[in-house]
Amino acid sequence: MRIVTINRFLRRVTVVLLMIGLFGCIEEENPTYEATSRVGVGDMAPDFSVPTLDGERMTLSAERGKVVLVLFFNSWCPDCRAELSGIEQRIAPLSTSDFVLLAIARGEDHTTIAPYRQELGLTIDLGLDADESTYQRYATRYVPRNYVVDRDGRIVATATEPSPEELDALFAQIARLATH
Repeated sequence: MRIVTINRFLRRVTVVLLMIGLFGCIEEENPTYEATSRVGVGDMAPDFSVPTLDGERMTLSAERGKVVLVLFFNSWCPDCRAELSGIEQRIAPLSTSDFVLLAIARGEDHTTIAPYRQELGLTIDLGLDADESTYQRYATRYVPRNYVVDRDGRIVATATEPSPEELDALFAQIARLATH
C-alpha cells in the first residue's frame, strides 16, 4: 500500500515538473519589435567598437558630433539584402554632410561577409559583430535594425524590418538632421 502511494506521488510530481518545464520554456512565437528592443528613441546609444572587413574599427563614440545610422544586418536575411543593395545610393546625397553609416553584421565574420559585400557590389566598409555582443546591447531579435543617432549620441529614430516607404522617411529624417 505504501509503495503504491509513493509511486502515485512520484508520478504526480513528475507530471507537475514536466508541465512547469514545458510552460517555462515556451516563448512567445513572434514577439514584437518593442519586446525585443533594449534601447529606443530618447535613449543614449550604447557605445561599441567592432572590427571591420577592411581591418579598421567602427567605434560609435568616435563619430560624436555627426549623425549616425547604425544598421544591423545578416547575410542570410532577404530584407537585409534588399536594404543594403540600395544603401550606397541612399547615402550618396549625404556624403557632404555630417553623416556616417555604421553597418554591422550580426553574428557573422569575415568569411561570410567579405563574399557577401562583393556579391552586392558594396564599396562601404562593414563591421563584424561575430559574437553578437554589440547587437545584444541594442536588441535580442530581428534584422535589419536601424538606429539613427544624433550628434549628441541619443537615439532619435528606429526602424526594424522597414518597408521602402519607412526607409524613405528614415533617410529624409537623417538628411534634415545631418544638414543642420
